[in-house]
Amino acid sequence: MENLAESGLNLAGYTSSFTITGTGFVVNPTAIVNYTVIGNIIILSLPALTGTSNSTTFTLTGLPSALQPTQESNHIVMITDGQGGATDAYGILRFSSGSTTLTMICPVTSDGSWAQSGTKTLYATSIMYVRA
Repeated sequence: MENLAESGLNLAGYTSSFTITGTGFVVNPTAIVNYTVIGNIIILSLPALTGTSNSTTFTLTGLPSALQPTQESNHIVMITDGQGGATDAYGILRFSSGSTTLTMICPVTSDGSWAQSGTKTLYATSIMYVRA
């Protein structure tokens, strides 16, 4: 088996943070996201974001342009939506190619929209994706 440290790979990575903002709320919540970059792999540690909905959409803005994905990817996350009594469910966090905005998709409705009132939440999670 090859010794990865001797292969020239940067295993230490680069770690930093940025502020993310949830949109689609009466008061848009913000939080600090920690991330690590190892080559073309990005690992985001997203904290919980929650609040009262005022829109049928839920996005996360503030992803630094240096962390933009080059391809679309979908990640299963735990959410709460005000529809049907604010039940916890699995939702989708979508990364779009070349975009610094992440889109939350709710599985409660057939079109992925969110309740325009009540609580909506993204629970704390870690996401890993390939940047290039």
